Amino acid sequence: MPNPLQGILPAIGDKSARLPEVMPFAKPAQPFPPSGSVISYQDLTGQKMAGFSIDTSGTGAVLHAIKVEEWNTQRPVLVTFVPGGSRAKVEVPLGIYRIKIASGDTWYGLDDLFGPGTRVQTAEKPLQFYAEGNTITGHTLYLQSVGGGNRFPTAEAALREF
Repeated sequence: MPNPLQGILPAIGDKSARLPEVMPFAKPAQPFPPSGSVISYQDLTGQKMAGFSIDTSGTGAVLHAIKVEEWNTQRPVLVTFVPGGSRAKVEVPLGIYRIKIASGDTWYGLDDLFGPGTRVQTAEKPLQFYAEGNTITGHTLYLQSVGGGNRFPTAEAALREF
C-alpha cells in the first residue's frame, strides 16, 4: 500500500524542502499595536500636517494595518494600526499618497503582517492632503466589510506589495 504522505511531505533529509505549505503558520502571534499608533518611515519634524481619520466600524473584528506611501515614488511615509469596529486619527504630512490596507485576524508583526491569510488592498486613486490659504485639507477613510461596498476604490494586491 502506498504511503499517503508521499508526495506531500518532503523526503527525510531534504533540507531544501519547505513545510509551510502543508503545516500551519509557524511564527508566533504578536499583540496587535494600539489603535492609532504610528510607525514613521520619514522624519516628519517641522512638516505641515493634515488629519487622516480611519473608520473601521463597518469591518467587524478584523484587524487593519494602513500604510501611507508617496504616490509617485512609492516611498513609505507611515503605517498605522486600527482594529475593526473602531476609529483612529493620525497626522500625515501634506502630499499626494497611495493608501495600502492589510487586513486579517491574527497579527504576526510588520514582516509577516497577518500571515498567509493577509488580505492586501491598494488604492487605485491618490489621496491628496493639502493646504489652501489657512485651511488644511485631510481625509477620512471608511472601511467596510467586503459586502459593504467601499467608496474608496481599491484593488487586491499581493502580500509583498504592502
